[in-house]
Amino acid sequence: MNFIKRVILSLVIMLCFCALESEGQQLREAFRNVQQAVVIVRTEQKGLAPYPQQGLVSSNGLGSGVLISNDGKVLTAAHLVQSADRTMVEFSHGELIPASVIGSAVSADVALLQLAGCPANYLPAKLGDSDKVDVGDEIFVVGSPYGISSTLTAGHVSGRRTLKQNENTVAVDFLQTDAAINMGNSGSPVFNLSGEVMGIVSNIMSRSGGSEGLAFAATSNTARRLLLEQKLFKLFIGHVCTHGFALCSLTIVLPTDEVPGHGSWPCARHAYNRFKVSNPS
Repeated sequence: MNFIKRVILSLVIMLCFCALESEGQQLREAFRNVQQAVVIVRTEQKGLAPYPQQGLVSSNGLGSGVLISNDGKVLTAAHLVQSADRTMVEFSHGELIPASVIGSAVSADVALLQLAGCPANYLPAKLGDSDKVDVGDEIFVVGSPYGISSTLTAGHVSGRRTLKQNENTVAVDFLQTDAAINMGNSGSPVFNLSGEVMGIVSNIMSRSGGSEGLAFAATSNTARRLLLEQKLFKLFIGHVCTHGFALCSLTIVLPTDEVPGHGSWPCARHAYNRFKVSNPS
């Protein structure tokens, strides 16, 4: 009897090991298929020098994005590029391509870039149906935290959140995830294990300013609806930082490597100055 139990236990362990190995292989293959579609987004913004200095100063931003079409369209975060004077997109082999913002939905913190030219041999990622992803599903994020390109982090969908500030604004859907998100991950694509884009990273909530397992990404269907299916240039549709995600003594941080106080929209400045977001109740 003990022998039979040992055999059964051994079989169970072997099956679990095989399942884990299969999941790891699926993630590895999915990453390889999408890796070249993920880009670094570099921005430059000019502004007046702080008093008593005179003249103009430049501040540089760094985030991520994903190529979604053969004609050079790239999805990224709106707060990264919205007020940039110059935007450059860097591919995995070092090619730097100028880009212009052709659409921006601030309420969802997503923007659409058009490259001046698309380098050969880069396959775009597929924009998936985010309505098919649910809490508990495995996902992975590829981006450039702190400028370290092609960095993969994995996790799960921790929640789905819908923001609607009032009856006159468009509802915006976000995915919540526990995947590690840090500065430089703004605009990073969130993939399912089939390599389809499920979301675009927007912000994190953190006491330390670094990843604490609370990250939010606008869903792919939101990006598609606001930027690809409508022709209007959506520049200001509310803003993404609301008390809807707020917990007492937490800070919303936009995971973009920008100079503190020089965020491209009000919430960015709040994030970098670490304003506390309190529960509205």
